[in-house]
Amino acid sequence: MAEKIHLDPDLSPQDIMERYGVSRATAFRARKRGYVTVNYHKQAGQSHARASTSRRFQELIAIDELNLAGFNSMKQHRFYDLKKGDTKLYSAEWQAFRREILQIRQKLERFLEAPSKDNLMAIIKDPRVHQHLLFEQQQKMLYRLAKNMRVYEEELEGARRKVEELLSQLEV
Repeated sequence: MAEKIHLDPDLSPQDIMERYGVSRATAFRARKRGYVTVNYHKQAGQSHARASTSRRFQELIAIDELNLAGFNSMKQHRFYDLKKGDTKLYSAEWQAFRREILQIRQKLERFLEAPSKDNLMAIIKDPRVHQHLLFEQQQKMLYRLAKNMRVYEEELEGARRKVEELLSQLEV
């Protein structure tokens, strides 16, 4: 929870930086105003995820076939900060991200159980999956699906192999 702390006017910007863990610019601004606001990014009741969870999160977002822009749980983050690991991951965010990964897994498993055009379309229409990266070898199949044409068995088999590959990477 954000907290406003009134400062002693004799504190130097360097002391403010060290004591409250803020940037140089923030320390100068705080000295001028007479107060510093700390923890303004942290919401009440949130705790950081464990290091092992953060590592697994980094592994998952590194999968090219996943479209981070499509994840509702990641809308508030900058994607380059996520990829570099410059942002803190909270437990609640991990849980929401994990739920979305499990939803994707269900769609992939449904396709593997019954490889049909409908189950394939469910994967393709999911905004959290980059269809052109997942099925880059099956561009003709994607074209036929877009035009509502027939999909051939060998194309479904190729899609099945790619889905199995992705599914093995999405262990949560």
